[in-house]
Amino acid sequence: MLWHPSGDRLAAASLGGEVIVLDAASGVVVQVDRQDAAVLSAGWAGEEVVAGRMDGTLALGSQRVALTGWVNALAVAPGGGEAAVAHGRRFSAVDLSDPTRPEPTVQVEHQSTITAVAWHPTRRRVLVGSSNRLDWLDLTNGAVDPVPILWGGAIASLHPGGVDGWWVAGARGDWSYAWQLEAPWAVHALPVPRTTGELVALDAERARCVVASRSMTVLFAMAGDGRDDCPAGLELFSLGVPTAVTWHPHLPVLLCGVTLEQGDRRGSGILQWRPDVDPAPLGLSTTPAAVTQLAWSPDGSLVAVGLADGTVGVMGAGQFAPAVGDGA
Repeated sequence: MLWHPSGDRLAAASLGGEVIVLDAASGVVVQVDRQDAAVLSAGWAGEEVVAGRMDGTLALGSQRVALTGWVNALAVAPGGGEAAVAHGRRFSAVDLSDPTRPEPTVQVEHQSTITAVAWHPTRRRVLVGSSNRLDWLDLTNGAVDPVPILWGGAIASLHPGGVDGWWVAGARGDWSYAWQLEAPWAVHALPVPRTTGELVALDAERARCVVASRSMTVLFAMAGDGRDDCPAGLELFSLGVPTAVTWHPHLPVLLCGVTLEQGDRRGSGILQWRPDVDPAPLGLSTTPAAVTQLAWSPDGSLVAVGLADGTVGVMGAGQFAPAVGDGA
């Protein structure tokens, strides 16, 4: 699921090959594209959704770009004119400026299967994650600059942005990583055992993140004193098994999808935290199926919810706790 930068539309893609666009205000489906293969990744390129497919095809409207392997990750550059595409062990930059003729402009062979990509916020550089590796790829000259912070594990997600230039990489295994893009270039290894690398949420305005796993969910604050040491972690909760996490884009509010088991009974829902006020959750909003994704709209007034049964919903912030919209 991904919001249009304006916040008026929500796109959702599925392994079944469908890409739908919802009007955020009404919830009405305004566009449906049925692809010939499973969609593994997607992004907004201007007013169109660019979809990366399992058959190695990049789809933009009626146009197709044939690539090798499978498109398991893509990221659209700020401004929407170019896409960074990971397909197997290959990286491609695809020019999207002319929607009638998208084409690859840079192609690079990587050492291992690429699992995540993210753009530098101001330069034509892409951060590439793979098994046991992080690398900066300069698209102007093809130079590869390793980021030597990994202790092991495949990178599953990259979270750019944040105050003081903090980024977070979620890795499968016992560690995730946080580091600063610019000086003083501090690096932290964040220990949370047996993580999937996907349950990471960055509180960009406060330079902190949440890393969740089946065994624990921990809040790390990167800013402050002692930047050269691993930041102290605050364990938030042990209620249920986390399935999705997201920070509000402006307020210190965390949402977490969880599954709950009691004997042979199993339920699902969304928990809300205000960790600056109370480490205990404020309450549970039940859902008919497990929550697989959560995504706030850019202004934080709406949250998109993806469920394991294929349902996509849009909820108002006030449907959680009254504190979400009060600025506290």
